[in-house]
Amino acid sequence: MPYVTGLQQPVALVNAGDQRLFVAEQGGRIRVIDPDGQLLPQPFLDISDQVVVGSEEGLLSLAFHPDFASNGYVFVYYIVAGVDGNRSRIARYTVDAGDPNRADPASETVILEFAQPDVGHKGGTLAFGPDGLLYSSFGDGHTVPFPEEGGEGDPLDSAQNDSQLLGKLVRLDVDIAPGSGAGDCDLSGNNHYRIPADNAYNDGPGGGCDEIYASGLRNPWRFSFDTVTGDLWLGDVGYAEREEINFVPADTPGGLNFGWRCYEGSQAYNLDSCPASDTFTFPVHDYGHDAGKCSVTGGYVYRGSRYPDLVGHYLFSDWCHTAVSALQGAPDAVEAVEIVPPGAVTYPTAFGEDVDGELYVVSLIPGTIFRVVTADEADDTDNQPTTGEELYLAKGCAGCHGSDGSGIIGPPLTGPYADRTALVERIDTTMPFLNAVACTDDCLELIADYILATF
Repeated sequence: MPYVTGLQQPVALVNAGDQRLFVAEQGGRIRVIDPDGQLLPQPFLDISDQVVVGSEEGLLSLAFHPDFASNGYVFVYYIVAGVDGNRSRIARYTVDAGDPNRADPASETVILEFAQPDVGHKGGTLAFGPDGLLYSSFGDGHTVPFPEEGGEGDPLDSAQNDSQLLGKLVRLDVDIAPGSGAGDCDLSGNNHYRIPADNAYNDGPGGGCDEIYASGLRNPWRFSFDTVTGDLWLGDVGYAEREEINFVPADTPGGLNFGWRCYEGSQAYNLDSCPASDTFTFPVHDYGHDAGKCSVTGGYVYRGSRYPDLVGHYLFSDWCHTAVSALQGAPDAVEAVEIVPPGAVTYPTAFGEDVDGELYVVSLIPGTIFRVVTADEADDTDNQPTTGEELYLAKGCAGCHGSDGSGIIGPPLTGPYADRTALVERIDTTMPFLNAVACTDDCLELIADYILATF
């Protein structure tokens, strides 16, 4: 069910240990949703003037320090322009002393930076684990054509190269005095973190990057920790055939290798110069690109109280086949079951969890946060959208038209929607391409009237 609308390309949602929700917008702003579900007009943080934005670049994630209530620290991951090209940057900001709904934009402390070779595969989640350490996921950094177009996955073998942070899960101890740490593969030179003793490498400069916790990842866009068990769940976006979900039990020491580019999911991809298969950690679940599936969106293990049947199940989705699925029996005997059909949400870019363990789905377009609800609640007529605006958002129809009157899919309409009949037809024919939920003639007409009055 739609919960909050009006966001601009939201990509991440987290809580700060209280009833508020915080949403990262790709363009560089963090927005606040108050406990009443209202989107505050003033951003919590706006760093849009320093964020490089592209299809897979921008402000990508945020994480609040476990002691945020006392220290006011929030960490962000974004892409920034550097002297040697674009860089991945993790930075820390401090909440404004006079306003808990604002961070001080002048308080930035750069924690980690490293160079990016290309515009794609930036990863990117930040999250504190149950050990109090800061974890961050980075992709292999490459945008390549598919095999049928002559492409090759991870052409520089970054994910298997432990002298780089590309294609890795990184773990840092950020609870140190400023400048007292010792980074290894950090270009910032600030020494604002310490290397945990059981990371994959802990040998100082040279050799493997000491920041690495795990390697062999292609584009680990979203990962999370089970708030009860401390286990880590990670969705890694595949290349041409397989999407994968990885599972790491709590307290696992560093050194795992998830296999990319040697393996894509559970299938061999390019075994040239690869070690034996028993050195890799294979996914607990992977799936192919049938039924229009294309890119996994990792989620959370449900630990809320509203839906007892879902407790302990890991929820995830797919960018193209937008059903919400639950992994049952994980990690031993995994079965994926669709609990929300495709089309109920469009462009699911992330999941979010509130302080009570209830889950949300972040929709990049039309910029809406959806609450995960039961089928009975979704069918409740009291919860059904009825106005043109509500239907427009609920049906995911922001892609059914362009703000200048041109169609995103199909030939442009003549003039700014002068022909209502043509607009209704456009909406009806475009919805299937957007994986949007189709609706009745009355529904189409209400949406068309809303577009005509608004855009």
